[in-house]
Amino acid sequence: MAQVPLLLGRGGSSLSSSFLRILCLCSAGLWLGLVPAASARVNLPQPAHVIQVSEQVRQSLEVSLAGPGAAPAQALPSGVEQLLIDLLPEEFRVACGEVIEHWGTVAEGTARWSARTLFQLSNGDKLTLVLAYRCGSTWPDYAQYYDERPAVLTLEPSSGRLHLLPVAEDCDNCSDLYHLELSQTFPLAKGQLVELVATNSSDNPCCDGPTAWNVERRLLLLLPEEELALSLERVREEYYHDDVEGDSEVACASQMDYRRDAAGHLTEVGAETECREDGEPAARKSAHYRWSAGSRRFEAVSPVQP
Repeated sequence: MAQVPLLLGRGGSSLSSSFLRILCLCSAGLWLGLVPAASARVNLPQPAHVIQVSEQVRQSLEVSLAGPGAAPAQALPSGVEQLLIDLLPEEFRVACGEVIEHWGTVAEGTARWSARTLFQLSNGDKLTLVLAYRCGSTWPDYAQYYDERPAVLTLEPSSGRLHLLPVAEDCDNCSDLYHLELSQTFPLAKGQLVELVATNSSDNPCCDGPTAWNVERRLLLLLPEEELALSLERVREEYYHDDVEGDSEVACASQMDYRRDAAGHLTEVGAETECREDGEPAARKSAHYRWSAGSRRFEAVSPVQP
C-alpha cells in the first residue's frame, strides 16, 4: 500500500524541534497519562485475514443480500449482521472486549460488535460488499467512541469469502480509534476503485495526556483484487502541551486532485499539502501518483523540475 510521506519534499521550509517532537510521539503511537497494562490493547488489531464462508452461511447471506426483496445496500438485517460478526476470527472478536474494558467501570460488559455496508456491487452472479466492522459500547455516553476495520465480502454461486483489511500498521500500544466512511468510487477498465475516508484520533476514553491528534486519510481500495492500492493523508492536526517549552500546534491540509480519461476512468491522483505550525507556514509538499492499467498499481510521478 503506497502512502504519501506528508512532510517531505521540495520547497518546504525546515521544521522546528517541537514539530518533530509531535510527529515522533504520534507516529510511534505514544501517549502519556493513564497507561493500561503492557499486555492490554486499547484499540483493535489490524487484521489481514481471509475467511472462507461455509455453503450454509453463503446461501443465507446471498438470499438476504442479493435475492428477491433483498435489503438496500446500507441496511443489514440483524440476522445478517450476526452472520457477518460470527465470521470474524475469535481472537479478533475477543479484542473488542479487551478494548472496551479500558473505558472505565461504566463500560464494563458493554462491548458490542456491529457491521454495516459501505459499498455494494453486483456483477452477474457475483456480489461484492465493502463492510465496516465496528467495535463499540452500548453505554449511551460512549456512542461517539468506536473503532472500525474494513472488510470485503465476496459471494459467488459456489463460494464465499470475507477479507479483513488493515488500515495501518498493527500497534499494540496505540490509542487511535479509526472511523470509516465511503467517499466515492472510480470505475476502471477492469474492476473498480472504492475510496474510503479513514479518520483516526487520540480521542479515546482509555487515555489522556499532553499530546492530541486528528488525522484523515483517503484509502483507495482496488476491486476485484481486494487490496488497498493507495493511502493519501488529507488532514493532520496535532497539539502538544509542554510546561517548559510551551504548547505547540501543527495543522496540515492537502488539496486533492483526481484526473480521469475520456471514458471517466481514474488516471492520476495528486495531493498538494501545506503545513502550518502555531499559525505560521512550516512546510509544503507535492505528491502525485499515476494509475498503471498494466500493473494495476499506482506509480509515483516525479515532480516537474522548474
